[in-house]
Amino acid sequence: MPKYAVHMAHLSAQHAPNQVTIYTNGSPSLSKEIKQISGSSPGWKTDDRVIKSLEMHPDSNYGIDIKFEDGSQATEAFLAHSPFTVPRGPFKEQLGIQLGPTGDYAVDGPSNETNVKGVFAAGDCMTMFKVATNAI
Repeated sequence: MPKYAVHMAHLSAQHAPNQVTIYTNGSPSLSKEIKQISGSSPGWKTDDRVIKSLEMHPDSNYGIDIKFEDGSQATEAFLAHSPFTVPRGPFKEQLGIQLGPTGDYAVDGPSNETNVKGVFAAGDCMTMFKVATNAI
């Protein structure tokens, strides 16, 4: 989801105004889409190297070491990641509720009704933003 990656880059740039890197884990096509969406001077760059591992930097106050399959390495102060989610419980299967592109229940309008008439989603099972205020 290139548009969501750009959205996450905007959020991350609030905490790292000097440098934001979007790691595409070996996907030059995703990098190309992100660059097209971002415009001419977005304030971040993309990196297409395949990630081998993530480890705490030896000085744990500094950040995270990213080791790549080609043997190179980068160190970042922090990483932002927003994985797809899977709603708990059998409701999707039992009721036939449709999921949105990020794996959450798809809802309509201000009442958060799902595709099944009379079935509503509440909390953070209907949004990609998994934060306490949404869950409440």
